Amino acid sequence: MTEKQKKYLFILLLLLPPTSGIGVDIYMPSLPAIHHYFAAAVSLVKLTLPVYTVCYGAGQIFTGTLSDTYGRKKILMGSMVIYLIITLLITHAHSITELLILRGLQGLSISGAATSMRTMIMDTFEGIERQKVVSWTTITWALGPIIAPFIGGYLQVHFGWQASFYFLFGYVFIVLIMTLFIAETNQHRHSLHPRTVIQNYLTVCRDRFFWAVVLVVCLYTAAVYSFNVLGPFIIQVELHHSPVYYGHIALLLGVCWFLGNLASRFFIGRLKPETSVPLASIVTISTGIVITLFGLLHWFSIPSVTIPVAVMLVFGGFIVPNVYAILFGLFRKMAGTATAVAGSFYIVFASLVSTVASFLKANSLLPLGILYFFITVIAGIICWSVIRQYWRRAQ
Repeated sequence: MTEKQKKYLFILLLLLPPTSGIGVDIYMPSLPAIHHYFAAAVSLVKLTLPVYTVCYGAGQIFTGTLSDTYGRKKILMGSMVIYLIITLLITHAHSITELLILRGLQGLSISGAATSMRTMIMDTFEGIERQKVVSWTTITWALGPIIAPFIGGYLQVHFGWQASFYFLFGYVFIVLIMTLFIAETNQHRHSLHPRTVIQNYLTVCRDRFFWAVVLVVCLYTAAVYSFNVLGPFIIQVELHHSPVYYGHIALLLGVCWFLGNLASRFFIGRLKPETSVPLASIVTISTGIVITLFGLLHWFSIPSVTIPVAVMLVFGGFIVPNVYAILFGLFRKMAGTATAVAGSFYIVFASLVSTVASFLKANSLLPLGILYFFITVIAGIICWSVIRQYWRRAQ
C-alpha cells in the first residue's frame, strides 16, 4: 500500500469508530420522549440501548471471521448498506417491540464496520505508528459520546426522536461513499473451513494477556454504558432538566473521556504504561467510593452526579487505549478473529452490565456508586497484576 493510500485509509479509520458509537449516544436525550411516544414501560425503553449493543457485540464474532476469509472492504461496505436500510425502518416503527427488534438488527448490521476498522489497522500499520493510529481512532470513538448527545438534545427538542436516526443515516452514507475508494488490506486470507475457524478461535482464547486486555476494556466500557442508561432519567426526570440540558452534561462528560484518550496519545513514549495505568486505576476506584458516599449521604444534585463521573471518565479514558494497544500486537495473522472475539465480548459484557443498570433506581446515587466501585476494583486488580506483567515482559 502506498503512503497516499495509507493516508486516505487513516482518514477513513478516523471516521469509522463513530458509526457504531453515535448509534449508542445520539438518541439518549430522546429516551423519555420515546417512552411517551410509544406509551411503553421505562424499562423497555431503556432496553433499546443494551439490545443494540448486545447484537452489535455478538455480530462481530461472525463478521470478524468473514473478513479474514473474504476481505475487509466487502464486509465493511455490506455492513453499512444493511445498516442504512434498517435505520430508515426505525423512523417508521409503530411499537416499542418493533423498535427493539430493529435496534437489535441495527447493532448486528454495523458490527461488520467495527471489526473491519480494527483489522485494517492491524493489516496496515506497524509498531509505534500502529500505536498512534490506535490512539487516534480511540479518540474519534470518544467523540461519539461527546458530540452525539449534544446534537441529539437539539434534534429532540426541534424535530422529535426520529431526527437522530435520520442524522445517523446521513453520516453512515457519507462514510460508505468514502469506502468505495480504499484498497483491500487483508493479505492473510484464511479458509472458512470449520476446523480452521475453530483452531483460530482456540488460539486466541488461550492467551491470558488477551483476556486481561478484553476484561479491562469491558469494565470501563460498561461504566460508560451504565451512565448512558441512567443519566437521562437522573438528570431529566429526577432532577427536572430538559433534554438540551442533558445534552450539555453529556457533552461535558464526553469531553472528559476525550481528554483521557488525548492524554494517552500525548504520553506515548513519555510515561511508562506499567506505572501510569495502574495508578490511574486507583483514581477510578476512588470515584466509585465517592459516588457511593454521596448516595449514602443523600447528596443528589448535578455536581454530585457529574464531578465524580467526570473524573472516572478522564482516567478511564486514559487507561483504555493504553491497554487496548496490546491487542494489536498479539495476533497479527488472525486480526479478524482476534478483534472479533475482543469486540464481541467487551460489547456484550458492557451491554449486560448496562441492562442490569437499566433496572437500577435513578432517584439515588447509591446504586450507581456501588456499580462503579465493583467495576473499577476488578479492572484495577487486572491492571496491577496481569497487564503490568505483560509490559514488564515486553521491555
